[in-house]
Amino acid sequence: MAGKQFESEVLRFEEANVYDGDRRFSNHGQLNKGFVRILEQHKSKYGGGGCTRDTEHPIGGAAEMFLTGYDGDSPADSTVFTTEIELGEGDAATIRTFDNEFRVKFFGLSIERPSSDRVRNNQSAYVAIDVWDGDDGLWKEVEFQQGFNEPLEWTYPQGGTLRIVVDSAPGRDAEQDFKWLIEEGLSPAEALDYWMVEVMNETQANWASHRNKTRQAISKNVQSAKSKL
Repeated sequence: MAGKQFESEVLRFEEANVYDGDRRFSNHGQLNKGFVRILEQHKSKYGGGGCTRDTEHPIGGAAEMFLTGYDGDSPADSTVFTTEIELGEGDAATIRTFDNEFRVKFFGLSIERPSSDRVRNNQSAYVAIDVWDGDDGLWKEVEFQQGFNEPLEWTYPQGGTLRIVVDSAPGRDAEQDFKWLIEEGLSPAEALDYWMVEVMNETQANWASHRNKTRQAISKNVQSAKSKL
């Protein structure tokens, strides 16, 4: 096995154009129409691009991800390409195998809303995947809205395997989250109330009862935290 660091091309959602053609295709510097429409529908209906149903709560902020590409049945059988990138909702990043170049498009992160009969699930990430068609000069979507909460291994039928790992993101590591919030200038109380309400999706009223505080006090801390971030 030989490993190579891949210089990923990252496309930010706010800088991308939308391809005016087949909803699955796009040029360099563009995102395909189907991806953008579903992303925006999910944001409008569920609050986040990574949410697919009412029981999911969006997790804001960017995710640090490891992308790996290789050919054959195992990484030991071929050259392995790797990259580490940070993606927000709607962003895309390239990764390749020896024979093909792919693009991972990030819908976002979500977590199950708590209920009386269901424990909170692990955080989930949602991606779509394009392959570059050199003959047509287009990115072509070959996998739509793949969700995962463990490292994802995805194999392209025409050759190549991608491994996608979310290394860190809000809500995945409480200790890292609190460290970051304090570094951003939040007080301990603001950090705690913001994290429980905005990241873990506790209602202000319910969290106030756990903290033995008024809902107004929790709301004040959350709003103050938002103003500092």
